[in-house]
Amino acid sequence: MRHPVKPLYLLACLMVLAGSVVSCKKDRLTNPFDLEAGTLSMKIDGNLREAESAFVLNVPDEESGRHIVTVTAFFTPEGASGDDEVMDAFHIYLSLSDAEFKNPKGTYDIIYVRDENEYSGFYALYQVNLGSGDQHEVYGFVDPEKSVGKLTITDFEIGNGSPSIPGLPSVTGYAKLKGTFQMQLTGATVDQGKTITITEGKFSVRNQFGFL
Repeated sequence: MRHPVKPLYLLACLMVLAGSVVSCKKDRLTNPFDLEAGTLSMKIDGNLREAESAFVLNVPDEESGRHIVTVTAFFTPEGASGDDEVMDAFHIYLSLSDAEFKNPKGTYDIIYVRDENEYSGFYALYQVNLGSGDQHEVYGFVDPEKSVGKLTITDFEIGNGSPSIPGLPSVTGYAKLKGTFQMQLTGATVDQGKTITITEGKFSVRNQFGFL
């Protein structure tokens, strides 16, 4: 049985980034990474959220040959100041075949699919009050075999680079990725069972980790 890249491994990488962003919020998110070149916006239950920082991250899966790609964005929570060491975070996770990676344009179901031989699919995670301890809420999937929305990739650019995160190898990945999304996610921690509806989502992100 193969052991492809697990979502928890990618999430661990993202938490390294989250910690870095929290530690440098007072520097307006420009140190140590340039994360402000990308944009991501969406409406959550009708309320517009515009990210302070957004980017694309690539992680290779050598065993399965799939390309693991994540679009990540960070927001200052409503009512918080830019100096508070707390944030909201949103991630879209893509597991692409080699053919999909080379030409990802199209519309996909946001759905988590896994069997004993293969991991594939697309899923999303929305974190509220990251860094606030007991008030940290996570919205995600309830039924991993059920589609919760749609993701459309409209433009892309493939490049080469050396990610700045220690332990990640040099990879071929997206230097630019653009698209739209809509979905419904469910609370898993503080507000278990509560659903949020995300509409009018759009992103235009670049890889800020040495990709050309």
